[in-house]
Amino acid sequence: MNRKIFAKSRIHTQSINLICLIIISTLVMSCKTSSDFYHQSSIVSFEVPLTPSSYKDALKEAKAGNAQHQYILAYMYEHGDRVRRNYRKARKWYQKAAEQNHTAACVAIGRMYENGRGSRIRHEKAFYYFNKAAGLGHIFSQYLIAEMYMNGRGVEKNPSEAMYWYELSAQQGLASSQIKIGDIYAKGELVKCDYEKAMNWYTKAGEQGDAKLQYNIGEIYFQAYKIPKDYKKALYWFYKSAKQGNKQAQFKIGFMNEKGLGLDINYKQAHDWYMKSAQQDYTKAQLRLGLMYLNGIGIVKDEALALKLIKHAAEQGDDKAKEILEKLLLP
Repeated sequence: MNRKIFAKSRIHTQSINLICLIIISTLVMSCKTSSDFYHQSSIVSFEVPLTPSSYKDALKEAKAGNAQHQYILAYMYEHGDRVRRNYRKARKWYQKAAEQNHTAACVAIGRMYENGRGSRIRHEKAFYYFNKAAGLGHIFSQYLIAEMYMNGRGVEKNPSEAMYWYELSAQQGLASSQIKIGDIYAKGELVKCDYEKAMNWYTKAGEQGDAKLQYNIGEIYFQAYKIPKDYKKALYWFYKSAKQGNKQAQFKIGFMNEKGLGLDINYKQAHDWYMKSAQQDYTKAQLRLGLMYLNGIGIVKDEALALKLIKHAAEQGDDKAKEILEKLLLP
């Protein structure tokens, strides 16, 4: 957003620094039912320290049957580290290590088959190795095979088996599985619909720090979707998200301060939180901030600054800002 627009705003709030520049990933989807948008679909690869001093050392130990060095050698071939990249040889050595129950090797070769790296995609092979890793206690692989059972990818579809693996990994703290179980309860899939249990699982995942998920939990409480409206709980989650720089959560806190939802009306706090969000080009915040200046809500009235803010929001496609701007510009 044009910094000149905010230069005059700072005059009215000299006691604090209003500009908070935080680099975050933009959340573009609003929360309506659950947190479907946060399922991890990518497969996490293992990055390992290459302890041997050379490729020859790794090869020697691998040929001697050392599973860790077989894994390291495979990693070298897959990534072209200290040797020319060769996916066929990478799979060969991953497989040898996997046969010795080397967990990381099971995940790595499963990932190669799932992504079609060096060969055609073979979901059944991927499932075999992820299942092996899951049995060895690899939590994310437990989530992956749950997904494969749920969708019938690489294995016959089996929702009950999927639920078993979701719950196993969720109980060990994997947020992806906690969110998925929350979705299942929220939608009444496989189990009786239970929003209280759904929120319990979403909350477990949210406490792990994902700003997008935290915002969406706040929205569920704010919008009262299938649960009682609870502004205090909404604020709790919005604050968690906003402190990490989520512009939508920052806007929501500003709005709740302006309207006195869940807390006493505080125009200064509303202004400050709108400012944080507006600095990240969130048009709703720019519009609300503009309206505060237009009407002198808790701050010195400034129609020129208000017009700039509303115009900026309108130029970015905010329909409400366009409508208000059109009225303001009428002769």
